[in-house]
Amino acid sequence: MAITITQEPEEYSTASNPLAFSFSSTVTTNANFSFVVELYINGFINSTHQVFVQSGDRSKFDCSELVRATLSSPLILNTDLVQDYSSAYCTYQIKVFEKSGTPPVLDAGSGLLSSIVIAFNGALRQIDWINFNYLQYLPWNFNPFTTNQPYQFLTMFPRTELDFVGMNQEKFLGILSKTFQIEFKVNLIDINGVPVPGSLYSDTFLASQAVTVFNVGVQNIIAQTTITQAMFDLAHYYTIQFDDADIQGTTQGASESYKLYIDRDCERYTWTRLHWLNKYGIWDAYTFKMISADETSVQQDTYQSTRGTWDASNEWSFPLSQGEAKSFGTRAKDTLTINSDWISETLQNWLVRSLIESPKVFIEQPEGFERCVVSTKKYKLKTRKVDRLIQETIQIERTYSYNSQID
Repeated sequence: MAITITQEPEEYSTASNPLAFSFSSTVTTNANFSFVVELYINGFINSTHQVFVQSGDRSKFDCSELVRATLSSPLILNTDLVQDYSSAYCTYQIKVFEKSGTPPVLDAGSGLLSSIVIAFNGALRQIDWINFNYLQYLPWNFNPFTTNQPYQFLTMFPRTELDFVGMNQEKFLGILSKTFQIEFKVNLIDINGVPVPGSLYSDTFLASQAVTVFNVGVQNIIAQTTITQAMFDLAHYYTIQFDDADIQGTTQGASESYKLYIDRDCERYTWTRLHWLNKYGIWDAYTFKMISADETSVQQDTYQSTRGTWDASNEWSFPLSQGEAKSFGTRAKDTLTINSDWISETLQNWLVRSLIESPKVFIEQPEGFERCVVSTKKYKLKTRKVDRLIQETIQIERTYSYNSQID
């Protein structure tokens, strides 16, 4: 008797896409044969499954639905430079047994463990999932991918566009990681492309999580590093970069130098900055700068009262103030329509697909983050040839409703 695990998920995989193991046995012709699969998540048994032969001597087990249910990507509410994101990933593996005979009996000695692999809270479209290479996002000096090119941050924001962040706005970036030393670097560049004097900052920390998220908004960098407000006042943009501290190469173990442009536009209208969970489980953001419109829908509960009432003289009268049709309660729900500036088709295509398909969206407010729901249910990937000037309108539902007093 022998079990062979013939296929496993990659070392890092998106949890909402298939996480399939395949396995075979040399005794599948035995009477009443089946596989018994135990699923372990973070080292603890999660569930047990009976799986029958599906092709020749092989079968498969996809645990994505079970694994994804254990993960969550919380909104980052603290000011730590390096964030605890342990809820957004887990380790998992399976143990496969043979079961056969009349009646069928589990062969406890046949159990074979798979490799321990990692799932993170991502959900990719089919073509993106097929082409996904986790090595592209993993800073590691033994990573063969980074021998020829820098690894990427976990965002699909088009690198040909300018990623803007205001002086008082939040911004987050994420990477895949292992347990090793990472060098975190910030550099401020002025309008002439020259580094702002004294603004280069670097620090080394131990990346102990499978997913690492960084809070890289301007004010947070000022609070957590030696970079000052005066330095940012001279900057046109700033770069975020990471190196594997064991190698610190420019083309091996090094990330892309991600540019964040400081948004100093005049605020002609009230800006609305949204943060949403992107397809890698990290938080993307975009500021809608054009005119917005707040609307409120009101629902009233009414009833019909008896016409007339007994007055103080004990006579039946019909005072004007009594009324006949009455409202005993009012509920109000707010919506917001926001508009982007004129944007390129590349930026528009990224924006609508990433934002409208996201399950979690927040409005950045001076008081904090407000949860909202994107009510836009349909979008078009616009092109310059067809749509000429491109602007995007998004409908937002505020999640807190208003309930009046009861009359």
